[in-house]
Amino acid sequence: MKIYVRAYGTFKGYLRGKKEIELCLEQGSTMVTIFRKLRKQKSEIWMVSVNGKITNEKTVLKDGDVVGIFEPVRGG
Repeated sequence: MKIYVRAYGTFKGYLRGKKEIELCLEQGSTMVTIFRKLRKQKSEIWMVSVNGKITNEKTVLKDGDVVGIFEPVRGG
């Protein structure tokens, strides 16, 4: 199945300069599968969304889903 990934903040660098990348995943894949493909740990990710709705790493993805990955907010 095809999943579209959008990253925000410094995570944009993981998309090779593109606004969005397409990943081909097996049926039943979850957000954890995407974290592994991007070589990111859950602790490095603040929030994820699927089709514009906030979700968690256990969400089972479906063909055509658009996933957003957000980094933790930093500052001082």
